[in-house]
Amino acid sequence: MQLSRPRSKVLLMIVVGMVSLVGFLSWHAWIEQGPAARSRSRQLRWHPATIADAPPLLKTRAEYDAMCPSISTSHRPTDQDDRDMVLIVVPLRNRLKQQQLFIDHFHRFMCQHESRSSSSHSFDWRVVFVEQSDDGQLFNRGKLLNIGYRIARSSKLWRQCTTGAAHDRGMIEFASIVTHDVDMLPVSPNRPMHYAPTSEIRHLASAVDQYSYKLPYDAYVGGVLSMPDEHWRKINGFPNDFWGWGSEDDMVYARVVALELPFGRLVPQSLGRYQSVTADHHRTLPEVSAVINRLQYEDFLDLDDRAKQAAMASNGFNTTQFHVEYCVALTDRMYHARVSL
Repeated sequence: MQLSRPRSKVLLMIVVGMVSLVGFLSWHAWIEQGPAARSRSRQLRWHPATIADAPPLLKTRAEYDAMCPSISTSHRPTDQDDRDMVLIVVPLRNRLKQQQLFIDHFHRFMCQHESRSSSSHSFDWRVVFVEQSDDGQLFNRGKLLNIGYRIARSSKLWRQCTTGAAHDRGMIEFASIVTHDVDMLPVSPNRPMHYAPTSEIRHLASAVDQYSYKLPYDAYVGGVLSMPDEHWRKINGFPNDFWGWGSEDDMVYARVVALELPFGRLVPQSLGRYQSVTADHHRTLPEVSAVINRLQYEDFLDLDDRAKQAAMASNGFNTTQFHVEYCVALTDRMYHARVSL
């Protein structure tokens, strides 16, 4: 039996009306939350992490944890541990082989520090890998670095990440932040103490093999950059709107110069030696995004001092929006967060 045309229209209007009502009520509830609650909802949504979420390691977790004397079963950090803490944030996407090599190499490299450094240079460290999910957007290195900082500074997110870590002490105050590309491995004569906190912003990757151990240009601060927490806050971290390849680190250097913050490199420059890992490296043609990013950088340089201050304040870690899918402890000092932007 077929419905008459008028009756069909009435039923259709009723269905449309009900769908519209449900949509309106959902929208109204979202609005009622207010901007702060909506922001928290987007940033802190979580699904329980499982062992399958963690990238596979080249060694067992126990083997990596045993490399460092300070996290052996006989001496674990305590709440009374007064060593400075360094946060190392490593952004990546689809770089499993590079990440595995980084974990293997960096653990061995940094754990030399445990037995060789004097008490005056003693510090502790944590690595947070921030993986951008396949969210259909271009890679955003600057935003991922901001997210790593935000995760470490959020008591809720940090406790989620460190669940299962033997030395979990809850929230940690970090003295300095190191932004670190996953494909750069520190090599001799680089030393673990170069990662120690300093009073200046310091470019560590000043002699990389892919650049014949020379700076590609004078203002280059890419690869590995160390920064006191107070300076990170002053420049508001990295810009969030540099999608694709290039110029986000140039923008950070421009922010440092604009605020006249102390800056330096390892002296002699050859101390900052790094080897580039080519495994997993995807070759791409020059992207349109590189041109767009460069124009954004040049536009910033053309601003007066007051406008630069406003631009920095409105575009950095304090305005970063993200969704955490999961965060797991890889070792006692390394964590992996997967996020969508």
